[in-house]
Amino acid sequence: MSTGPQSRGVVGIDLGTTFSLAAYVEDGRPRVVRDAAGVALVPSCVSFHDDGTVLVGSAARDRALSDPEHTIFSVKRLMGRTLADLQKELKLIPHQLVERETDGGRKVLRVRIAGREYTPEELSAMILKEVRARAGNPTKAVVTVPAYFDDSQRQATRDAGRIAGLDVLRIVNEPTAAALAYGLDRRGSGTVAVYDLGGGTFDCSVLSLADGVFKVLATNGDTFLGGDDFDRELMAVTAREMGVDLEAGKDAELLQRLRDAAERAKIALSSADTADVQIGTFRRTFTRAEFEELIRPHIDRSLDRCRAALRDAKLTPARSTRWCWSAGRRASRTSAAGSPSSSARRRTPASTRTRWSRSGRPSRPMSSPPAGATCCSSTWSRCRSGSRRSAGWWTR
Repeated sequence: MSTGPQSRGVVGIDLGTTFSLAAYVEDGRPRVVRDAAGVALVPSCVSFHDDGTVLVGSAARDRALSDPEHTIFSVKRLMGRTLADLQKELKLIPHQLVERETDGGRKVLRVRIAGREYTPEELSAMILKEVRARAGNPTKAVVTVPAYFDDSQRQATRDAGRIAGLDVLRIVNEPTAAALAYGLDRRGSGTVAVYDLGGGTFDCSVLSLADGVFKVLATNGDTFLGGDDFDRELMAVTAREMGVDLEAGKDAELLQRLRDAAERAKIALSSADTADVQIGTFRRTFTRAEFEELIRPHIDRSLDRCRAALRDAKLTPARSTRWCWSAGRRASRTSAAGSPSSSARRRTPASTRTRWSRSGRPSRPMSSPPAGATCCSSTWSRCRSGSRRSAGWWTR
């Protein structure tokens, strides 16, 4: 366990849909927090035992198949939401969601699990506590969020941090963090467009860069678009061919087995032409081309958001001098993308490259590291010390 973050007081946290992690600055360099085994990523998963024990991270993820009714994931997609927002999601959520009204008349979403009700903020706080403990229990943090998070979602993130015992100093947009993590602020001047496809959310931000200072020109996105949706396309086809109606009733165990098998197939299709989804004796083989066709509507949605961001910034794809591709773990291992590096070829589907090329995007986008928290911690610390200029890339 690292004690570096504790001694410095500020840690950067990437609270992700699928995985979370933390980083801090040591000797002027960002350091990602790792456990004793050298693992940096903490699965954003919580599991409850009948005896009151709560597991978070890898231990909770390991119980998802054996005890799906008491294990919850993708909590980030519930942050700041109401039941009305989640109508399309409900059939694939194996837990009962209820809505309660506060004294002030505000509707608050709650998840009923293990005989109790929890708000998404409380569940997220459990994940943040695990990340915080791994980082040496610092008391102050900078947290990244999707750029398209609204005020209620941003406040929910702050509330989760407070419950976890953290003073959230800043909320930073993930695309901006990705651009900074890649070091684009040290690459002269120009315009940068960040395509950030995560496990549950998508953002596109257009930034101008001059003298090491970022200015956000435009942001667009979809807080219900990510790798989870890719998994669900495979789940839907498999369930239909099995003769299972996912809307007829919530079989928590079947849902989790479908979800796990779909994610495995998606990962396999990063490097293979075919992959199997197997549930018991049923086996369905998917080709990469078939998978790309299934997810094409989601990719098209992301590209529509990109075009909207560019229009708002009064730019065209060809005029955006740099592209930065950033992906969460659940979205990242899909099909080949338009990046020169082999690792990046698993971060965005091939259809993104094809469709975006047709719209005239630059032919050499860049792939950024997935650890936006590294940037958060680094830039915040430098701003506090006065070694980095700040001009509007800190948002809200």
